[in-house]
Amino acid sequence: MHLDLQKYADTTFILRISSIGTPAGSNFYILSKSGLLTNLYYYGNLTKGITMPKEIKGRLQYLSILKDTAKTAINAYFMPLYINSKDGALFWSEIVKIKPWQIDDVDGGKCEKMNKIYDGVAVTFFTITKNEIKSILFFNPKSLEESCKGNKNRMDILAIETLFKNYFHFP
Repeated sequence: MHLDLQKYADTTFILRISSIGTPAGSNFYILSKSGLLTNLYYYGNLTKGITMPKEIKGRLQYLSILKDTAKTAINAYFMPLYINSKDGALFWSEIVKIKPWQIDDVDGGKCEKMNKIYDGVAVTFFTITKNEIKSILFFNPKSLEESCKGNKNRMDILAIETLFKNYFHFP
């Protein structure tokens, strides 16, 4: 998927949220731009945001588990989402203001409270350009920022996560 996006888009940002210990696996929220065209894509759990009988949901989540063992690619789990051109341009400009290509996943120091956080989510942010695919990983950035305030990289990734949540409408 990453190589396809690198080939066919000028720049792509992907926010991957992985719940540690959750069988449903990772969700990828994708913002991609090629020329003046801005696109949103979602790749992930089939049961996202749908209320259904638990037996059916369990079967679909099982399919998602199987999917997670395979290579992430542009396939049936890769879904384009609608965004009008005005909102697409606004989303893009808000992300670019944060300068995501400058974010580093280096924590920038330790604090005593950090050792007390044992589970949560892993947030991976990918920046894909024609020349490079860069990924940065943060383990439980929200909880760490609450415990150890002030890390610019962590605050930037949280700001990006908030923007993605607003445009993709996930909790």
